[in-house]
Amino acid sequence: MVGFFSKKNELTEEQESTLENNLVWIFADRRSGTTWLGLELLSYNTIVIDEPLIGFHLAVVTELQAGTKTTIETHAYRKDYFFCDEYASVWKKYMRKLILNRIYAQVKDISKKVIIKEPTGSFAADILSDILPNSRIILLFRDGRDVLDSKLDAKRPGGWGTQGKIALKELTADQQIDWIKTRAKQWVKLMEILIKVNEIHDKEKIIKIKYEDLITETVKETTKIYKFLEINISNEQITNIVEKFSFKNIPESEKGEKKFRRFASPGKWNESFSENEKNILNRIMSNTLKKLDYT
Repeated sequence: MVGFFSKKNELTEEQESTLENNLVWIFADRRSGTTWLGLELLSYNTIVIDEPLIGFHLAVVTELQAGTKTTIETHAYRKDYFFCDEYASVWKKYMRKLILNRIYAQVKDISKKVIIKEPTGSFAADILSDILPNSRIILLFRDGRDVLDSKLDAKRPGGWGTQGKIALKELTADQQIDWIKTRAKQWVKLMEILIKVNEIHDKEKIIKIKYEDLITETVKETTKIYKFLEINISNEQITNIVEKFSFKNIPESEKGEKKFRRFASPGKWNESFSENEKNILNRIMSNTLKKLDYT
C-alpha cells in the first residue's frame, strides 16, 4: 500500500526515547499567545507542529450536573470505556508509541526540538504529561478575563473566528451571558489541569510563562525559554526574532477589533465587559485568578 508506515520505518525504543526528550508541548488556553510563541518566537532551529489536537480527542470538555468535566474524567470508572483507569497501563503504553511514531512520520527528524502548539488539546495536558514524562512542557498562562474577551471578539458578527473553512457560529447579544458563564467555568477547569501538570511533571522539564510578561519583556522571556530548551542561540539572534515578530510590525490592516491579531494589551477586558459581566467573571474565576497571581 502506497504511503503505509511499514515496520521497518517504525522507531526503535532508543529512537522513541530520543524523540520524546525532544518534544516540547505548549499548553495554554486558546487566545493566550500560543501562535506568537510557538510558531514565531520559538521557530529558531526547531520543528513546529501547529495544533495536532491530540489532547482534544482525548479530553473533550462537557458541562454536567457534577460540573465541568473531561471525557476521561466522566467515563474512566467504566470497564468498557476504551480509556478507562483499569486498563490505563495498556492504552498509555501504546498511546505513547502511537504519538511518537506519528510525529516522526511527519517530521522525519529526532534530533531537533519539536515544538507542539496544543492549546485546543490542553484539557488532556495531564494525560500527555503522564504518557510522555520525558518531554518538555511550556505552560503559558494569561488572565482568563482577557482570554474570554478575545474569544468573544472572534465570535461576534464579522469576527475572524466566523470566517474561513472552520467558521464558528456567530454569537448574538442574547447568547452572550450564557456563553461567558460556560467559558469562564471551562477556563477554571483548564487552569486546574495545568496547575496539576506543574505539580506532577519533572521540574527540570517544565517552565511557566505568563503572556503578560512575554508581552512586556519579550527578549528576556524568550531567552529564558531557549535556555530551558537547551537550544544554542545568541542574544543578537533572539533580538532579531523578537523584532521580526513584534506586534508593532504587523500591518494595521491585519490587527485590531475582530482580527486574529487583536491588541496585545493586557487588561482590555475591563473596557469590553459590562459591570454585570465582570461580576459573573469574577464570581466564577476569582479563586483561580488568585492562584495564578492575577488580581
